[in-house]
Amino acid sequence: MCFILSSAVAAIASIGSFCTTDNHWADDVTSKALVKDIIVPFFRRKINQLRAVSASSCKPFGTQVCVLIVDVWYGWLDAG
Repeated sequence: MCFILSSAVAAIASIGSFCTTDNHWADDVTSKALVKDIIVPFFRRKINQLRAVSASSCKPFGTQVCVLIVDVWYGWLDAG
């Protein structure tokens, strides 16, 4: 189960989501949340920072290639 932080903790709401599993291991749901809530926003911010210094330093978000290297753990292997 994953959830986004409520407005009660708005100061840290932009950090990402919280996910829990039946055990302490991550799964495909938490892996997707990591990418959606943490990795993609990080790439977006980094691209915007680079383009603020020099627009020619990289392409706009959505066209710039970003690479996330992951292992072959089953949480990354879900076809979805």
